[in-house]
Amino acid sequence: MNTLIFGIVFGFLLARYRFCFFSGFRNLFYFKDFSFVSALSFCIFLQSLGLFILEHFQLITIPEFKFSILATIIGSFAFGVGMAFSKACVSGSFTRVINNSSYLITAFSFAFSMALFNGIFKKYIDIFTKNELTNIHTFLNISPFILVILLGILSIYLIYKAKKISILAIVLAILSLLMWKMIGFSFTLSVPSKNMILYLVTNQYRYLDSGVYFLFGCILGGIVANLKSFSLQGVSLKQGYFSVIGGFLMAFGASLASGCNVANILIASAYFSFQAFIFLPFMLFGFLIILRRVS
Repeated sequence: MNTLIFGIVFGFLLARYRFCFFSGFRNLFYFKDFSFVSALSFCIFLQSLGLFILEHFQLITIPEFKFSILATIIGSFAFGVGMAFSKACVSGSFTRVINNSSYLITAFSFAFSMALFNGIFKKYIDIFTKNELTNIHTFLNISPFILVILLGILSIYLIYKAKKISILAIVLAILSLLMWKMIGFSFTLSVPSKNMILYLVTNQYRYLDSGVYFLFGCILGGIVANLKSFSLQGVSLKQGYFSVIGGFLMAFGASLASGCNVANILIASAYFSFQAFIFLPFMLFGFLIILRRVS
């Protein structure tokens, strides 16, 4: 029940305040609008500070897992390409399914493709997998609080560029820390979307885990936030096609990179996973290459 409630709040906040990676990065590169990246960095900084304080007092355990550099590079690039085609990120698609048919198509394409890449296509995904690196502070053998301070400085600079502090960033950081403390994990969408499809197809309750309840809550929260502006607009054949391809590519990327934009950027960056800091630049590279051609 806790994960369902957390999901509802998370989905409501993202939908209500239009916290979307696609529009945020598009506005940064096209209009020099720093609002999204300042909010994102501030949220990551607050999470990071809270996480390592909680770990210091042995109240939580921060994940330490190795990952494949090659798989992350390929996956993050594919994810960025898919995000540009879909004109939406994964979180934006799931939380705005009643706003536009393209979001609904993208969300379904992503979830269905995640099930395929972790099912019959898993052997092809595993070809790229060779575990190599873990968290940055562990690799460098330094205190994580050194990196927290550097992240704080970057966050202050971006807030100065945006000329405002995001209240949403503070609320999301608090919500994330509460999830870490109460449940043992934070915002997650990619694996739950796979399990949701597998549950609906097989009706096996082993797939109906806490992550699926979080995803259900996220979708429900987005629907509640958008009820007043409900208008399931149609979509052109071209954009419908792009949404299917985009969802497929984001699922391919998330399968290789062990998570989508939320898991890798919003969450894993906070505990300084090497994977997160590789994911972001290569995702943006793929995103910008395609965005200029489909806009």
